[in-house]
Amino acid sequence: MFQKKSKISSSRRLGLKIRLLNTAFQMLAVEKEEKVKERAAALSERVPPLTLTGLSLQDLQNLCRDLHHRIDVVDEERYDIESKVVKNDKEQINL
Repeated sequence: MFQKKSKISSSRRLGLKIRLLNTAFQMLAVEKEEKVKERAAALSERVPPLTLTGLSLQDLQNLCRDLHHRIDVVDEERYDIESKVVKNDKEQINL
């Protein structure tokens, strides 16, 4: 019967929505930039740059062995974590 009259006009409401969306968009862009910076910082911390200039053949071979060993360790950790996740998923499905 009676429609409740809005206290805010439709044009003002639309303007507020637009401002909110613009603010949210700007905040999202800042958040994305921060994530990129954090990722770059984490990678630079974990993975130091390789210096291959001036290394002898023996030094290069030792470096390759070390890198292969590190890769194996990371793969083992990834496999362990993946198997735990699969196990937890199965347990949650069975509950």
